[in-house]
Amino acid sequence: MKMVYLQVLGVRKMLVGLFLSVCILALSACQTLKVDTFNKSYAAGISVLSVVYSVTANGVEMGKISKDDGRKILQEADRVRNLFGTARIAYLSGSDGDGGATSLNFAIAALTVLQHELDNVLKM
Repeated sequence: MKMVYLQVLGVRKMLVGLFLSVCILALSACQTLKVDTFNKSYAAGISVLSVVYSVTANGVEMGKISKDDGRKILQEADRVRNLFGTARIAYLSGSDGDGGATSLNFAIAALTVLQHELDNVLKM
């Protein structure tokens, strides 16, 4: 019984890592292709951020990520979420002169760093 559980756990860990890699590629593709509208870039970023939350929670639950590392990643994810919120406000209000693009690019850059941190923690 324990052997089956360990096999399922191993497959689950592999799938989480694969899923995160696909999400990183998706965001990179959006940046490479220069997704043409704010809303598409914003939606892609928020989607990837949701995956970061999910992968982190699952990683902690499965023991692949320590509770301390998980807490740090989730706190950083909250900060990135706030950056996306700031970009959205700038876009809607037109307050930054470039339609929120600068704020959004900053949020996407912070998300990319967060993804790499999460990826490094998962590889440990």
